[in-house]
Amino acid sequence: MPVFDKPIVVILDDEAAVYMENLNEKTRNKFFVLFDKTESGYRGAWFEPLKETDGLWEFRLRFNKNFHRILAFGIAMEKWKN
Repeated sequence: MPVFDKPIVVILDDEAAVYMENLNEKTRNKFFVLFDKTESGYRGAWFEPLKETDGLWEFRLRFNKNFHRILAFGIAMEKWKN
């Protein structure tokens, strides 16, 4: 399984947090597993860049015949250091 070169931290904005709260518990827990895998450095089909975009990624989850997607983007941490 491929891994990322740089560490990734998943932070949900308010809109994504509300979306997650409205999911059923099993679906929400599956997303948390995907977040943990990504933060651990693993890379898979659950987290891929969107084609023809500049740095936009998505978490994808198929569960109970439904597809769920959460968009993601990266921010260089150096920009946030004071």
